[in-house]
Amino acid sequence: VLDRHAPLRRMRTRGNSLPWISSDIKGIMRSRDFHKIKAVRHNSQSHWTKYKELRNKVNAELIKAKRNYFCNKIEDCAQSKDIKQSWNLINHLMGKNVKSNTISQLKTDNSVISDDKLKSEAFNDFFVNIGAKLAAEIEDNSLNTNSFARGDSRPTTDSNLFFKFSEINEDEVIYQLRSLKISKSTGLDNIPAKALKISADIVGPPLTWIFNLSIKKGEYVDEWKKAWVTPIYKSDDRLKCENYRPISILPIVSKILERCVFNQIYKFLNDNSLLSKHQHGFRPKHSTLTALTQVCDTLYENMDNGQLSGIVFLDIRKAFDSIDHNILLHKLKDQFGISDIELRWFESYLNNREQVCIVNNSMSSSKRIVSGVPQGSILGPLLFLLYINNLPECLQKTTPYLYADDTQICCSSNSLIELTENLNHDLSRIALFPDKPTNLTVTNIKSRSAEISWLDPYNAGDKVLSRFLIKMKKENSLFLNTTTNKVNKYKSDNLTPFTKYEISVAAGNQNGFGEKTITSFVTSEEAPEGPPLNVTVTTESSSSLSVTWEPPEKVKRNGIIASYTVCISHEESKPCFREHTTKKKMIVIDNLIDSTKYYVRVLASTNVGPGPYSESKGKFTNGKPPEVSTNGTKYTLSTFSLQIPSRNFTYFYVVALKSKDGKQGQSPESYGNNDLVTYAEARTSTDPKPYIAAIVTSKDENIFILGDGRNTSYRTSRRRRSTLSDYYNGPLEPGTSYIIFQRIFINDKGDYYSTDWSSASKTSEYAVFKCPAQHLHGSLVPYNIVQRLGLPEPEDLKIDTKDSGV
Repeated sequence: VLDRHAPLRRMRTRGNSLPWISSDIKGIMRSRDFHKIKAVRHNSQSHWTKYKELRNKVNAELIKAKRNYFCNKIEDCAQSKDIKQSWNLINHLMGKNVKSNTISQLKTDNSVISDDKLKSEAFNDFFVNIGAKLAAEIEDNSLNTNSFARGDSRPTTDSNLFFKFSEINEDEVIYQLRSLKISKSTGLDNIPAKALKISADIVGPPLTWIFNLSIKKGEYVDEWKKAWVTPIYKSDDRLKCENYRPISILPIVSKILERCVFNQIYKFLNDNSLLSKHQHGFRPKHSTLTALTQVCDTLYENMDNGQLSGIVFLDIRKAFDSIDHNILLHKLKDQFGISDIELRWFESYLNNREQVCIVNNSMSSSKRIVSGVPQGSILGPLLFLLYINNLPECLQKTTPYLYADDTQICCSSNSLIELTENLNHDLSRIALFPDKPTNLTVTNIKSRSAEISWLDPYNAGDKVLSRFLIKMKKENSLFLNTTTNKVNKYKSDNLTPFTKYEISVAAGNQNGFGEKTITSFVTSEEAPEGPPLNVTVTTESSSSLSVTWEPPEKVKRNGIIASYTVCISHEESKPCFREHTTKKKMIVIDNLIDSTKYYVRVLASTNVGPGPYSESKGKFTNGKPPEVSTNGTKYTLSTFSLQIPSRNFTYFYVVALKSKDGKQGQSPESYGNNDLVTYAEARTSTDPKPYIAAIVTSKDENIFILGDGRNTSYRTSRRRRSTLSDYYNGPLEPGTSYIIFQRIFINDKGDYYSTDWSSASKTSEYAVFKCPAQHLHGSLVPYNIVQRLGLPEPEDLKIDTKDSGV
């Protein structure tokens, strides 16, 4: 819509004139310039005198106008209490806001590059990896963010306290859209703040729907995770990447959703007093001013009490960039009651973020961000506060004052020695636990065992390293939880083949265990332990069977199923006379003998080998179909030649079905015995139903007339016993197609097989009676003959007298 109605255009703009120059001053300037030109051209003394007079007047008016302009600006800032606007004004007056963002050269890997594309790639690579690299560069005397954040491992929240998302209100979204500052930079989606602000009433409802869908499904929109970064020079050598600060720009729409989520979670944290009282950063009614006031008040109080004050200022390098996502999510769950869908949403919000870097209008390729909270976001600062929220809990002898990552620890004493000891004590408390082990490696991976090894952490904390905690998860369930002595390897047995395991190792000293190192591996394959499930054999025709199945039970597959083998035998558990291999979960076996029982079993194979067979399933192929007699079709009758089984049988059904357009119905095998109805039920049904037309016990009855009322056997049940009005083989409908199949019962146990459907046989449109001509009286037909035969009352009567005497 924006591309159509508000397309981007490249324009050249003139520089703005000084805002305090009024039209009156410009008029005096023009008059001044006029007299100067005349004075130079004619060397006129009067013009020189007038020029100097006007020049002095312009200078005086400019000084006066500029002073009035900035006095008014300062007054406006004081009234609006806009800190950003105030500092912009101060920097402007001091000449600090005129900086060039052009980066001409950059030094990387001992070479200087000038190409803008290469510079953008170098900056992007540096900004993306700086956090992860910094977290890995742990020295013995360093304090990293993870140690800082860990503090006391006690849960902060009541175990019954949980945060749940509330549905986002449409009015709230529209309010946030209307409150946008149109000066906000546009993200990679190219949707400017001005467009969102003026269309708030239109885009508000669909955005609300998207926002609610996001928090309901626990998924953050991928397009809103993409940021573009501009490097801004800070100080020192302009050729080095580390001397530039990344300014990250996210899509504006994403910040609307973040603001709605921020309001909900901050209310939850505030209502339950979960945020540290020592934190002044990114909180309403808190600022650097409140932090500074509190520190100064403490120092003045100590002075009034005649005590010495000691304060240590701590700086966390790249604090926002070096946050470990796993630790943050763990804290959100264990310390702030954020779990289930809400935790999944935050995981989606943090993971799989990407950024590009723009240098001199040249854009780099996109790179994945693996650590840190999103810069330029609404939720990022709050998540950082939660990450280090329990820092004050690990301090015993000092008081902390925090503004985001800027931390001071302060204490007082009458003794300088005691003061120093107290400060050093709590500094060591911050680095209390060991850092995470390094080089966690899994080797000798087999189907049911694996060997794990690792190296000691760089920093063992303030105590001697003494043990390791090893945990293994199998499909998110804890499989192993054991503690070893200071041994840097472990062998795990009794594993499940071809299964993913997550393993973590944490180093421990007398204070406890530190941060864990995590990796994962998959055990090797084995042949399946279990057979395919739900093997089903279905008769397709007189020469084919269909076999379907499901893979073995998941815990018994032991790998990726590469193929299935289908075995066909004549007797149960006998060797296969034919085998078929397929990668699918079904197969149709053709070229079989009709009226024959086959036994089918299936096995699954991985690339290692085959597993066990399933139980055999016996199934008959259909018999050959009955045939339609060439001259046996009448008004209400159809004649068929039955297929008399060559093998012994007890009896068989002749099952008939009215066929639409002469087409066959579903497979005879698909009809159970209880699906076969009586003639009367089939006759009154609106949909065609298969009915038992006859029960045959003799091998001599191979000619069968469908519709003649005969062939009813003594085997009829009480429900199906013939009566004058309810018999099996009742008359057929004129001009209608019928098909039949036979169901042969081979013993008294109820074992049976069926034949295929016959071809369709269509009854005649008209009944034809031949009788002596003298019996016809005019156009009257002897209705008593019709009634005696039980035929429908004749309609559309035609008399043919071409044959003499008949």
